[in-house]
Amino acid sequence: MKRTGEINIYFLITAVISLTLPFVPFERITSDTGTLLVIGQVAIALPAIVLLIKRKQPISESLRLKKISPGNIILIILFVLLMMPLMTMINAISLKYVSNSTQDVMTDLVLSYPVWLSLLMIAGMPCILEEMVYRGVFYNEYRKNGLFAGALLSAVLFGIMHGNFNQFSYAFVMGILFTLIIEATDSLFSSMLMHFLINAQSVILLSLLPKMLNWLQSTYEAAVSGGNQSLADSISSMLQGVDITSPTLADDMLGTSVVLSYGEIFRLYGFPVLVCTFLAFLVFKTIAKNTDRWDDIKRKLAGLNADNTVSGDSLQSVQDVKSSRQKILPALKENITIPLIIAISLCVAGMIMNEII
Repeated sequence: MKRTGEINIYFLITAVISLTLPFVPFERITSDTGTLLVIGQVAIALPAIVLLIKRKQPISESLRLKKISPGNIILIILFVLLMMPLMTMINAISLKYVSNSTQDVMTDLVLSYPVWLSLLMIAGMPCILEEMVYRGVFYNEYRKNGLFAGALLSAVLFGIMHGNFNQFSYAFVMGILFTLIIEATDSLFSSMLMHFLINAQSVILLSLLPKMLNWLQSTYEAAVSGGNQSLADSISSMLQGVDITSPTLADDMLGTSVVLSYGEIFRLYGFPVLVCTFLAFLVFKTIAKNTDRWDDIKRKLAGLNADNTVSGDSLQSVQDVKSSRQKILPALKENITIPLIIAISLCVAGMIMNEII
């Protein structure tokens, strides 16, 4: 409990730094968006870095920095690809209720810098710093009171530190997936790889979008001039009613978050999500079996002691399942202290203010 209390104090410091950064007059030093992003990332990671130094333990041991086999690296990449439909659907649902307050910043960064530099700032640094903080420091401490409770709490903290409800919706799910992949490989490098791939695909898509829109526009104009009205109508419908002939088409689309109805969301993503998520589970299971950790994961998720065994692919009994459910709340309580409650309250208040503004 003492170590958990210490961790929560450091998270409170992290939250305070995150919430006060927007009010620091960095513009007196620089107005460059990329530089400000890097400063913010480093500042938010500082409390965790200080804690790691204070503990005087080997970094590789504290953060679980262990090698991953080439085969599992390939499977992790496949796992990320299979989980993308679910992430996209969650984002689409959240946009029905909250705004995407980071889209303009992301677009400005990607279009203002070379792709490699955008990848470094948006994918490279966060995959190292954020994984070190939320999975390396916070999760590795919380999991001692129960794997599922630790995964749940660290995912909540990861989500709320993004500062808006839209990103929270999918960052929370990502946080759960990151912790599970760490358990499957016993290595923080696995979640770093996942984090990098997810952020990198956003950078690449944003950098390619203007080129794709310009191509669609030229194809539309060629279809109209050639009398192919069917193709022209198909292209126009793809853009959800946006004027395809607008000279500012790319800027209009980059600054727009398309809000779909529930019918459109489930028609577009429902079947792919079901199929891909099932396949992702099979890939995850294969990763865990490759490292001989599959039975251990099931045991920990069920809240069983080390001397309990798991038979085949099922838990020992219905009582074990009931036991796992009953232990989640006490395990969460073990991890929650007053500083953590204050930190979460401050972050949620900041998210509400961000949505209102």
